[in-house]
Amino acid sequence: MKIGFLEEAEGVKSASRLIFVIGSIWNMLLCTYLILKDVDSTAMLAVFGTLQGVFTAIKLGQKAMEKRDVA
Repeated sequence: MKIGFLEEAEGVKSASRLIFVIGSIWNMLLCTYLILKDVDSTAMLAVFGTLQGVFTAIKLGQKAMEKRDVA
């Protein structure tokens, strides 16, 4: 069967993937709005990179935690 975009495996929803997708869209919209309000583009690059780094770290951290074998 086909695995959906927000699923880790068939029928297993991924909350961290949902947070990453929604957070990334929110980040792009926020930065676009602030650029249209004439905020310095260098500051926007820093804001975008920082926020996107947080969302990426959440997703990558979740993957590493799931693969760790707890004995």
